[in-house]
Amino acid sequence: MSCDGKGFVAVHVGAGYHSPANSELYEKICKQACLQDSPWTNAGTGSNLTMQGTVECDASIMDGQSMQYGAVGALSGVKNPVLVAVNLLETQKQGTMSLGRIPPSTLVGDGARDWAVRNNIPTVRNQALLTDSSRKAFIKHKRKLDMLEEGFLNNHNHKARKTEDIELVQTNGSDDSLLQDTVGVICVDHSGGVVSAVSSGGIVLKQPGRLGQAALYGCGCWAENSTQEQVGVGISTSGCGEHLTKTLLARECALCLKNDDNPTTALSDTFESKFLRSPYIQTVEQKLGGALAVKVHTTDTCGEMEVEVLWAHTTDSMCVAFMSTESSHPKALISRLPEGKRCGKSYVVQSKCYTIAPS
Repeated sequence: MSCDGKGFVAVHVGAGYHSPANSELYEKICKQACLQDSPWTNAGTGSNLTMQGTVECDASIMDGQSMQYGAVGALSGVKNPVLVAVNLLETQKQGTMSLGRIPPSTLVGDGARDWAVRNNIPTVRNQALLTDSSRKAFIKHKRKLDMLEEGFLNNHNHKARKTEDIELVQTNGSDDSLLQDTVGVICVDHSGGVVSAVSSGGIVLKQPGRLGQAALYGCGCWAENSTQEQVGVGISTSGCGEHLTKTLLARECALCLKNDDNPTTALSDTFESKFLRSPYIQTVEQKLGGALAVKVHTTDTCGEMEVEVLWAHTTDSMCVAFMSTESSHPKALISRLPEGKRCGKSYVVQSKCYTIAPS
């Protein structure tokens, strides 16, 4: 991807529940685009903790030109796990390794951390990734789980706090800002090159070793370049990793955007038919997902680019920000389900269009 000339960037800090009291904070984080380093997002520092009180992160990146993809899963001790994913992607672009070995596209656990060390990517102690907020959330939900397992809750509360709901950190009726899985970014350069990335701390109280969509191909991110012959697309998803994985949501969104001249209709159809009514998650009561999307069209002669940024979610809210190099400042907002719409059973789709002049 070229760093010269003009382009476009869009970021999100996750789909879930963003407390109205913290709206300005999340919009500021989006504008600063410091996602993994922010203790307020569920990626890198401040990630949700596992059942053992540790941080394990997933991350991936896809390059729309080479169509190469790099990912890490259940990675501990790395502040910016997406850097390891980037290194894996770049290694693949160099071709086969010594003795004709095929370079890995995805590494998990200790193998991913060893790769980071060998490639001089900074590592940290697990404690350095914990925050007061993540510790408090862990203690709060671990206590609820312990009470449930010890039989202290009555039968009514047992049903209301079934295992899936506990894992999803109840997105309704809480004063906390509760984020589902992934934060991400989509970048477009002046030539129509697209790169998409995601990073995730996973769901709270997850089983150690669990992989979310941010580590899995076609689930967390997708990118294809724009040329004069075809439109370019970039996708970064967020939500419950299990739901996004079973529906291959990132790839499904990309396919619909490529094959439909109306991006808003395409994304709406995807969330309706490929997610909410997907046969692969038909037994799920609340289907929690969100997607940030960019569609890029390069005109034939003058090199002008038309960029449409879209976002959709079935969760209570989703925070996004975007900016072209021709803008004086980024636009950040928190999208919320309309009043009367039910979380996990309905969705909202919004978009904004930009025209980017040639360099």
